[in-house]
Amino acid sequence: MRDGYPALGGLPTETLITIQEMLDYKSKKSLRSTNSYFLMLSRMEKQFLKVLMFSEISADRLKLMADQVYTVKGFETKCITGECSLVDESIEYLIRQHPELESMKVGGLSWRGSNVTNRSVKALLSHPGIFVIRLASCPKITGEILFEISNPKSALKVLDLSDCENLTDNGLVCLLKMIDGESLTELHLNDTKLSLSEMSSSNVAFNNLEVLRLEDCRNLNETGFISFLSKIGGGLKKLDLGGTNLFLSSAGLMTSRFPNLEEFNLSYCKNLCETGVVCFFNKIGERLKKLDLGGTNVSLSNAGLITSSFPQLEDLILHDCPNLQEEGLISLLNKTGNRLTYVDIYLSEGVSGDKIRDLFPGVTLDVYA
Repeated sequence: MRDGYPALGGLPTETLITIQEMLDYKSKKSLRSTNSYFLMLSRMEKQFLKVLMFSEISADRLKLMADQVYTVKGFETKCITGECSLVDESIEYLIRQHPELESMKVGGLSWRGSNVTNRSVKALLSHPGIFVIRLASCPKITGEILFEISNPKSALKVLDLSDCENLTDNGLVCLLKMIDGESLTELHLNDTKLSLSEMSSSNVAFNNLEVLRLEDCRNLNETGFISFLSKIGGGLKKLDLGGTNLFLSSAGLMTSRFPNLEEFNLSYCKNLCETGVVCFFNKIGERLKKLDLGGTNVSLSNAGLITSSFPQLEDLILHDCPNLQEEGLISLLNKTGNRLTYVDIYLSEGVSGDKIRDLFPGVTLDVYA
């Protein structure tokens, strides 16, 4: 830096955008590879910043950026550093400065320490323009103080609180009361300690929900889970329950049906009840494309009782299923159509694979001895 001339980092963001627009392609590419500011600017347009993206940013820097840019439609970062109050203030400031903000993403499953609290969640839900909130791995979020219902309710489409280890069941109920259930299409609650035991106290329906992720929620309560499913409409396309301790023994009590389900993950659910699995399968429609039962103890001995058919099924995962019986597997395969191209199975005393190859020559078997 020459005396009297500011460093690049000291220049207004819009000035840097203008400079970049005046450069040829090779010059831009060279600058982006040697200067982090121009790498960030590669995501900018001349006058509008569509998405503000950082690997890590301080609360003070976030407020500065909010002042420097004209338009922010989305904000993404793995971590906002600073004390809780400063982090919350910076998010509130971003919302005030940019009412056009539509999406906020902070954190990730491999990151921890973002001091985003319930205060920020409430501010985001109270902002009418927000459609996407992703706040993964934010341990300060419990949801429990979000008791004031906003009017109108948030038109949120995507809510991701995965790996928020201190999110409570009461907090989730309070939080969902702030959302218009008809607008929500994705709900990510995986890797939390939720049991869903309080869902029966919620009168919010999710008729347009398409994605529900609950994998590795090891505290899930059977009754609470079934109660939650009763609030979901028939548009559900992806249901992930992998790694949970559910039995599904109460699946026969389910009133909901899921005719549009395309992906169903039950991998490593070690406690699955054979009858419950069959009952759940009978609630699924013909659009199922991927079914993962890998790592479970199912034998499929009751597969002959499945009344549903799965003509769209493409992938069937059954690896590491030591109790799997060949007759049950064949019964399940007979429910599929000609789109099935891949079956991942575990060879054991009950499954040789030869008969399956003879009966289904068009299917690729990926076998494990």
